[in-house]
Order: sequence, then C-alpha cells, then structure tokens
Amino acid sequence: MYPVPYFGQEDPTTPKDPKMKEQNSDTRKIDYEYSRRSGPPHRRGKSWFFGIGIDTYRAFPALNNAVKDVKDLLAVLQEHYRLPGLQVLTLFNEQATRDGIINTLYRLVDEVQPEDSLLLYYSGHGHLHQKTEKGFWIPWDAARESPSKFIANSMIRDFMQDIDSLHTLLISDACFSGSLFVPGK
Repeated sequence: MYPVPYFGQEDPTTPKDPKMKEQNSDTRKIDYEYSRRSGPPHRRGKSWFFGIGIDTYRAFPALNNAVKDVKDLLAVLQEHYRLPGLQVLTLFNEQATRDGIINTLYRLVDEVQPEDSLLLYYSGHGHLHQKTEKGFWIPWDAARESPSKFIANSMIRDFMQDIDSLHTLLISDACFSGSLFVPGK
C-alpha cells in the first residue's frame, strides 16, 4: 500500500508503519525540522474544501461530468488523505448561482484562518469576452445575452488574495481558466 500523502495535517517524516521506523534515520527528522520556515512551529489548522459543480444550466448547454468530478475529488480527499475535521462546502447545479458562489466565498474570507488550508474546485462553463479578453465563470443562473451574472476571473483572484490561508489550491475546470493568471484579465 502507498503511504498516505501529506496535506498539512501530520508530520510526513513520522513513520506510520512500524517496519518503516527501521528505515528512517534521526537525521532525516532533524533535516526536516531545520527545513521548516523560521519562527515557532505553526499551529495546524482546519482543511477546507469548496466544490462547485454545474452540469445543468438555465441558459447554457448541459455538461456531462462537472458534478461527478467534484464529488469524486471530495471522495478521494475523504478516503485517502488525513484530513480530520475537513470543512466541506459544495454547490451543485441550481445551488451554484452567482449569489450562492459569492456568498460562500465571503464565508471563506470570514472563517478561514491563517493556519488553515483551502482547496477550491470549480467545474462548469467558462467564457472569454472577445474584445476585452477577460475570462469568467458561468454560474447556473447566468443568461447568455447578459453577462451581468458571470463571475469575472479577476474577482476570483481577488477572493483568493482575501482568504488568509496557509495553503490555497484553486482548480478551475472550465474554458478560459488560463485568464485567471493573466494580470488585468
């Protein structure tokens, strides 16, 4: 069996299998301790998962596996990683409105602590405005003719900066997600 991956909750140098203890040396433990950032050891916080999956839309074509992908990733986290007290927030299909997504992002801004880890996963439609080349997430309640309900990638970037977490991983499974990382887009 493969060792359980490290996700900020347990010391990866501590053997879980008694047989592995013989293979590990004290120097590895010391080297790990010296490689940590300076200052007192940080308190290990909560792990957060915010998953957004949209298969069916009011005004856009349906997708086949967006909800399944979010549920599958959450299942992997829960079954194969050591994440005690994992805080799970999900919005699927008609729950994933513009208001629902933005309100949940504000909740993360308010509740995630500096010692916490966050994984945010969006699986749904994306859009690129041809003239401005700005990218957007498409929530469930967006209208094709009116981009006022679209969520700008720049807004997502701003939220990622406002959420004060120790570790943040954003996975955006949508067309034009690359514009999340282009300044001004």
